[in-house]
Amino acid sequence: MRDWPGADGPLIHVPDPIRDSGLIVEIAPRLAPTYRVLSIAPRPECAYQIHVADLEGVLAQFGFEHTLIAAEGLACVSALLLAAWFPERVAALVLIDASLIAPDGETLLARSMRDCPPQRPALHCPLVELSGTDPTLVGQLERLLAERPVP
Repeated sequence: MRDWPGADGPLIHVPDPIRDSGLIVEIAPRLAPTYRVLSIAPRPECAYQIHVADLEGVLAQFGFEHTLIAAEGLACVSALLLAAWFPERVAALVLIDASLIAPDGETLLARSMRDCPPQRPALHCPLVELSGTDPTLVGQLERLLAERPVP
């Protein structure tokens, strides 16, 4: 877990479990110190359902509710399920370069996605899909953080 301190927020970032884009290193300094940014890397070689449980555990440990979640690539699967299974924890969901297709190979993540493919659940929060190269990415994250309901 990486943390950029800030007075408001937080923004929870979940990087792709297979390839780290480095995007958070670009956007976190632009959001902090106004907003707190946490980047929570999924455990390697785990099923995506375990990633959801891990994310919810971190949110519970910190007492975060109504949180903005920004996920990249394959982590979007876990973020979608987190928003569906724990709607009180997620105020809005941003999917960056979303990938909902199982990766090649026989890793536990790949097998879990092939054996029990995720389906887009009915969400009770705003959903925004963006590209990591979108020049409005930081502005949209700031807008969603500002609109986040305060518990």
